[in-house]
Amino acid sequence: MREHMTHLMVFGLAVVILLGVLKFFNWLPGALQEGALRRYASIEEVRSIQKDRKIHVPAYFPQSFKWPPSTILAQNRPFSAVVMEFDRLSSGEVGLIILQAESEDFLGQHKIRVLDIQSRSSCTLKGRDAMVESGLCGRDEVCSKITFKEDGSWIGILMEAPEYEAIILAESMVREDGE
Repeated sequence: MREHMTHLMVFGLAVVILLGVLKFFNWLPGALQEGALRRYASIEEVRSIQKDRKIHVPAYFPQSFKWPPSTILAQNRPFSAVVMEFDRLSSGEVGLIILQAESEDFLGQHKIRVLDIQSRSSCTLKGRDAMVESGLCGRDEVCSKITFKEDGSWIGILMEAPEYEAIILAESMVREDGE
């Protein structure tokens, strides 16, 4: 009986040590790559690490999507960037992505892409130049992409919806000139 208890204690100690080592190795990459793209629980948490950058969120939000974002990713290096993904109420799948980055190249490859571009045009959002693309996404759904610059950041909206909805959403993220 005594020998059995000793083996159980050794086993328990080994499990605790193993968990500690695994936690350390899970923590290590984040510590070494501080500022790299990682997941956050809330927009407020992102704001706390990106104190000098304004995080743009829409004032208007379509009723067909869930708020708050289902996924929030952010980074500080090599440039500041935020990705917010929103799920559709009907399917629970990502149907709206809002990107914000100091580099226009960051607005490229994401879960939603306009694969079959049927129209491309420019427009103005409260005095800002914007590029709008619309067409079909991967599941042959109507999809839109709008990109514009606000407060020194490139903003991209990728949405499984007609372009007029993307424009309304984008306009709600832009301040009036002089504000």
